[in-house]
Amino acid sequence: MVEPSHIFYPVSQDSMFVYYQVYSLNKNINGDYPYEIEYSLVKDAVKVRSWEIKSTASSNTATIQSGISLKDLPFGLYDLR
Repeated sequence: MVEPSHIFYPVSQDSMFVYYQVYSLNKNINGDYPYEIEYSLVKDAVKVRSWEIKSTASSNTATIQSGISLKDLPFGLYDLR
């Protein structure tokens, strides 16, 4: 669901999805492009949840799609870092 206002309602949606690209990855000795991404969900300067993704891209650009569950979060303003 596209939400250009960046407001999500857990009553009607139980998750949100982020999509982005990471550029200029470095090639390892195997010819792969490994990367690690750490996500943090923060509310009122307190980390509520964190997780990481480790993967390998086939070129120096990685396309990332990730789902984030909203159903256990209380209403409020959060920062995704």
